[in-house]
Amino acid sequence: MRRTGLSMSLLIATLALPSLALAGARPSVMGAQPKPAPMPAWTPPVPQVSTTAGGTQVIVLPRSEVPLVHIAVLVRAGAESDPPTRAGLSAAVATMLQEGGAGKLGGPELAQAFAALGDELQQRPTRDGVVLGLTVQTRNLDKALALLGDLLVRPRFDAAEWTRARARIVSELTRHRDEPRDIVEVVSARALYGDDHPYGRPLRGTPESIGAITIEELRSFYGKSYGPKTVTFLLAGDVAPAEATRLVGAALSGWTSAALPPPPPATAKPGPGRLVLVDKPGAPQSEVRVGHIAIARASSDFPSAQVIQMVLGGSFTSRLVQNLREKHGYTYGVSARYMTARAPGPFVVHSAIRTDVTAPAMKELIDELARIHQPLAPAELDKARALLGNNLVEGFSEGGATVELIGDLALHDLPLDGWSKQVAALAALTPASVAKASTTLVAPSEELTAVVVGDLAKIEAPLRALKIWKTVEHRDVDGKLLP
Repeated sequence: MRRTGLSMSLLIATLALPSLALAGARPSVMGAQPKPAPMPAWTPPVPQVSTTAGGTQVIVLPRSEVPLVHIAVLVRAGAESDPPTRAGLSAAVATMLQEGGAGKLGGPELAQAFAALGDELQQRPTRDGVVLGLTVQTRNLDKALALLGDLLVRPRFDAAEWTRARARIVSELTRHRDEPRDIVEVVSARALYGDDHPYGRPLRGTPESIGAITIEELRSFYGKSYGPKTVTFLLAGDVAPAEATRLVGAALSGWTSAALPPPPPATAKPGPGRLVLVDKPGAPQSEVRVGHIAIARASSDFPSAQVIQMVLGGSFTSRLVQNLREKHGYTYGVSARYMTARAPGPFVVHSAIRTDVTAPAMKELIDELARIHQPLAPAELDKARALLGNNLVEGFSEGGATVELIGDLALHDLPLDGWSKQVAALAALTPASVAKASTTLVAPSEELTAVVVGDLAKIEAPLRALKIWKTVEHRDVDGKLLP
């Protein structure tokens, strides 16, 4: 699985842009923008689904062009299940599955066994669950699934391995506390969701929360959260559905855990819009994150959200990029994104902006968000649809991306023909319908929360002078309110 670093919901959405700010304004060198190809007359394939005797769902999209199988394992035990004082617990369990050994193999031996099959096991924790993935030749599929079965059914959770892994994770998290891009993410989540909602806590935890986790807590979380009915296997490639189901059933044979998927978290109540400032003296640029609590992945407004995301900051020709980068030279890149999950996730605009132009760039950013409430020009809507459609075709053309796209549906309990319905839903959108949806998909200026990490001695007074927010807060790098 080659795109494990990307959020599933991003696969058809944004073009990642660098976050280093420009040294000064410059004229556009792009000239006339090329028109995207029309939205393809193509419908995404629908996978086949079955269930093993033990209750594990197996989803297969057969492809026989090359003798490869892309495998993803979804475990419905994500950060939303972490106890309030143990942020990062689910991610720590996933780390130990990958590194802690399973069955008769220790951690290094397990890694070597996967490598001998031709790939390294990847693991990625999310709010909704954990994703494990790898790609193997068809002839090695039985061996790969057997190893995954050991990992899921017979993890070792060796105390000495956890001591080493915990020290490494704490060191990494401590280092991230000095990275403005990481700081703005942590502070933004906490400002939007507070301390009582799981989406307000760091996905991978804090040095303090990880440092407090014991091996017994890892084993307890695994026992309560991992089982045949909380796991889904996704396979795309050279394998028949019946054979895949047989092999998965054999790999998980004897697993009797009664664990069930947890219910979605409660919907968080949006707080008031405000300006949140984190001091980073001497910073040459300001990390900016502006947004609000928006929609869940299952929302009927998801197609409109994808269009708005694309129009605002989903491609190099998007409005925010053309304004902040091409017109003004305030930044190298800016993105807009709906971070959808099982419960309503945030809509965020992110950029790294030169310190000396933080305030004027913020004003332009806020103004662009206000303009999205006006109906799109038909040509702009057509362009967004075409880009989304072409990205969807590209995603289904590569096996690793295919299992992620299908996994996005499975993890959020959506019908497996969801991407084919997405094509029809995009085609049915009109400028008026997108404008109507935008009234809830993009909050008005006074309801937006803006988090800025930068040199406050230089940027605070100009930001306050914008008079966009009635409330201004100061927080530390962990998002805690300061006096």
